[in-house]
Amino acid sequence: MKKTTAVIAAILTIAILLSACGGKTSSGDSAGTAATGSPIAQRTLTVGTMDSADGFDPTTNANCGLGLPLVYDTVLISDYATGNVVPYLATSFGFTDDLTFVMEIRDDVSFSNGEQMKPSDVLYSLSRFVFENTQFETGFENIDYDATTINGNTITLKLFESDPDLVYYLSNDRWASVVCESYVKSTGADAFWDAPVGTGAYTCSENVAGSHTTYTRKDSYWGPMPQADTITVRYYSELTTMMVDFENNVLDIVLDVGATEYDQTNSGAYGGARTKLIPTYDILSVAMPQYIDAFNDVRIRQAIAMGLDVEGITQAVFGSLGTVADSCMIKGMAYYTPIRVNEYNPERAKQLLADAGYGPGDLEFLMLFPGMPSNVMAGTIIQAQLAEIGVNLDVQTGDFASIIPRLMANECELGLYGTGGGTSSPSRILILLSETGTNGMVRNSDPVFNSYIFEARTSIDVTVRARAFENAQQWCADNYWYVPVAYPMGALLYHSNVDNVVGTTIRGANLNFVTFN
Repeated sequence: MKKTTAVIAAILTIAILLSACGGKTSSGDSAGTAATGSPIAQRTLTVGTMDSADGFDPTTNANCGLGLPLVYDTVLISDYATGNVVPYLATSFGFTDDLTFVMEIRDDVSFSNGEQMKPSDVLYSLSRFVFENTQFETGFENIDYDATTINGNTITLKLFESDPDLVYYLSNDRWASVVCESYVKSTGADAFWDAPVGTGAYTCSENVAGSHTTYTRKDSYWGPMPQADTITVRYYSELTTMMVDFENNVLDIVLDVGATEYDQTNSGAYGGARTKLIPTYDILSVAMPQYIDAFNDVRIRQAIAMGLDVEGITQAVFGSLGTVADSCMIKGMAYYTPIRVNEYNPERAKQLLADAGYGPGDLEFLMLFPGMPSNVMAGTIIQAQLAEIGVNLDVQTGDFASIIPRLMANECELGLYGTGGGTSSPSRILILLSETGTNGMVRNSDPVFNSYIFEARTSIDVTVRARAFENAQQWCADNYWYVPVAYPMGALLYHSNVDNVVGTTIRGANLNFVTFN
C-alpha cells in the first residue's frame, strides 16, 4: 500500500447463522394464514428446490429446513406482514424484568406419537442447542437453566444478560422447533432422518436423499388445518431441469430462482405463473477496517464511499433481485430506519483525496473474498469504480479453503461484507459491527457507537430500543466506516392454482399456509 501502513486484516463474515426459516402467522393473506375449518382432502402440493434432502434434527439440519415447520411447531410465531411476534405453543409471553422471561405453554397439544406436549419438552428443545449441539448461536445459551423454573404450564426463563431479541429466537422455525424429549432420548440420531416426532400439522412419510421428501397431513392437528393433505418436496441439482418441470406443471412452486427466471415469469413465459420476492436478511456492503491507518482520516472513508455507485452495483450484481441499501440495518427487520442511499460523486471523491494529500495511484488496497459469482462481479465493479477516482484495488478470490486462512492471517484491506443472511434479529446485525464483534473488518470501537448498540440490544423498553437503533444507523451513515450497497432478495414462482406462498427466507417458505384456488 502506498502512503499507508502495512496490511492489517479483516475477517470476512461468512454467516453467523445458517437460517431463520420463517414462522407461522395468524391472519390475512400476506400474513400467511392457514385455511381454517374442514380440510380439503386429496390435494397434493409439489415444490421444487435446489436444496438437498436433510434430516429433521433442528440442531443439525444443514439446509434451511422446509420440513421443520411442517413436522414441528414453534414456541412463538412471527407474522409475515408485520414482523410482530405472537403466541403459538406458548399462549402468552413477556419480560417481567430485564432478566426474567415468562411463558405460559398450551396444555392441549400432542406429538405425532400421541404423547402430550409438556413445558419440559419446550425447555428441553431449547437446551439441546446448548448442551447437545453447538452448531448455531441461537441466543439460548444466554438462558440460566439452573435458575429457570417450570410451575404447572408456566416456564420462567432466567437470563444471564438482558436480551429482548429472545422473542425472535423463540419464533425461529429451526431454533424454536419443539421436539419430544422422551422420543429423542429413547431413539438414535437415525430417527431424525425420516421418523421425526413433532406437534406440527404433518408427519414425514418418506425422505429419499437426492430425490424427494413426502409429508402427510395429520387429521388430529391441534391448530388451523392446512389445505394440502400431501406435500412433496423435490430436490434438483440443475435449475434448468427444475424449470422444465415447473413449465410442465409438475411443480406448483419453485424456490430460490435467479433474476432471469423471475423476469421471464413476470413477462409471461410461464403462462399465468406468479412471482414473489422474499428478503434474505443479508446485505452487501463495503467495509473499511478501523485498524487501517489511512481510514482513520474521515476524508479517505468519505472519498471511497463517494467513489461507489451503489445503485449501479446493485443493478449489475442482482438485477431485479436486489434493492439498493439505505441503512446498515436490513429492510424488513424490526427497528430498520431508512437513512440515505450512499451518494455517488466521483469528482468530490477526487477532491477529498487531494485534500488528504493523496494523488492518483497513491492509495492501493487489497480486497479478498471467497469466489461466489455475486462477490466476483461486485468486486470487479468496485475495482473499476475506485480506479476512476485514482484508488488502486487488487481483487483476489478463491475457494473458502484458500481464502479464509488469508483473511484470518490479516491480508485483506478493503472488504466485501455480508451478514450471511437468515436472521431477523435486529440486535445481531449491530453486534457484528460493535467492539465485541468477531469480524475485524467491520468491528468498531467508537464509544458513542457502542453505547447505542448496547442500549439497542439490552433495553426491554421498545421506545428506548427504537431510538438507540436509529442513532446507531445514523452514526454508520455519518462516519463512512461501512458503506451499505444492496439488500439481496430471493425469488419464488408459483402457478395460479395455489396462493398465499409466504416465508421469511427464500429457501424456507412455510408450506403450511399455501392455499388452493
